[in-house]
Amino acid sequence: MSTSHFSGKVDSVAGFSVNGTEVINSSAQIANTQTALTVTTLTAPTVNSTNVDAGASGTAGTVDVFPATAANGKLIVSATNAGGAFNTTVTNSTMGQSSVISIPDPGTATSKFVLQDGTNTTATITTITATTVNATTVDATTLEINNVAVGSTAAEIDRQCDISLQTETIAEGGVVSVTKRVTKIVSTGAGAVTIAAPDASSLGQVKVIEMTGGEHDVTLALTNVQGGSAATTATFSDINDTLVLVAGTLKWNVVSEAGVVLS
Repeated sequence: MSTSHFSGKVDSVAGFSVNGTEVINSSAQIANTQTALTVTTLTAPTVNSTNVDAGASGTAGTVDVFPATAANGKLIVSATNAGGAFNTTVTNSTMGQSSVISIPDPGTATSKFVLQDGTNTTATITTITATTVNATTVDATTLEINNVAVGSTAAEIDRQCDISLQTETIAEGGVVSVTKRVTKIVSTGAGAVTIAAPDASSLGQVKVIEMTGGEHDVTLALTNVQGGSAATTATFSDINDTLVLVAGTLKWNVVSEAGVVLS
């Protein structure tokens, strides 16, 4: 059979056949959606389509993408039941550059992506190993370090680490906190301050009492303090006068005194 070439419109009522096999029998076959079509091999095809569907409602479909090297797996894009007529759209945000985003090896057969909750301010993280978290707020039911749960409460951690919660300023007539580590005395006149005995949670806590302003005689009865110069009263008169204590089981123990007059 000779090779025929056509230019312009070609109209065939009976359809078209190749090597005796009918490939198109009507214009409707071209226009209609093909529900079953097998393509054996296409080399570097270009598909220009507004939408590409893999599968249909009630029929699962996947998109398989192979790498350049043979027998090296493939990337499979597939869907699972969403529990309702809910679509999941994967899209990009506004970018400042071209980017390649890689999926790291999770080290297990099944894993999940880390997602934020949609507000761009908080994130829920199930498990991350050896990571640095830069966040304004981290909310965790259990905090673990090297797989060991931290038994301290948030209040206890704040008490030990947050210096802003560890400092107070009082004047004459005030009460020295037994939980805050640093008490600053700023006097407006002569007077006295008091300190209660340490409680069980304060055992071993270092307590610093310092005059930082006012320079009036302010006395502290040492009823719940022992050691040092074995006095009963400490008097703060000048800026930098300091008394350092450590909490014992029943009383505060004097560690050092600087400028404070003990009598």
